Amino acid sequence: MNRESDTGSERPFFAPRFDPSHPDVLRDPYGAYAALRTAGPICRAGPAQWAVTRYADVAAFLEDPRLRNCFPQEYHRLAVGDGPAAEFMQRILLYHDAPVHARLRRMLGRSFDAPALRALRVRVSEIVESIVAPALEDGRLEVVSDLALPLPIRVVCHILGLPADDWRHVRPKAADLGRAFAVDVAPASRAAADAA
Repeated sequence: MNRESDTGSERPFFAPRFDPSHPDVLRDPYGAYAALRTAGPICRAGPAQWAVTRYADVAAFLEDPRLRNCFPQEYHRLAVGDGPAAEFMQRILLYHDAPVHARLRRMLGRSFDAPALRALRVRVSEIVESIVAPALEDGRLEVVSDLALPLPIRVVCHILGLPADDWRHVRPKAADLGRAFAVDVAPASRAAADAA
């Protein structure tokens, strides 16, 4: 695709690049997302990656049976290294296609059937109340750092049967392991992801 310059001559058009760690994106992610959608349906992302910017296109891709979730083992080794984090990434549900995906999803589904979710709902309400009550007294709540980040970690700890206060130890490890989902993980982050 070409785009004409102000002088009337044509020059190659390069799709915009999306860097989620860029200061402008961190400062105003929704502005960055809007600019990407305006620029076109795709943008450049990490090495050898393209990102789809519009909901309708994403929905169509998710329904397309030609697309797969499974990455070659080499992908994880290149991104994270040869340690435990790469091995972990190769085993999780997210990166499997049928029939393995269906089998793993059935196994997990038993933990999230209607009765289990009803019971979990009570615990989630208790956790939210324990977070919000001090905020009501203080008159201050930072929604992301005080609620959105600790809530899922605390819920997962509950599901796993860990003591309620262990979420403070799990949270930094989960953040370290979460960095392993990046396309190219920095060496220091690789070591932390492996340890996590």
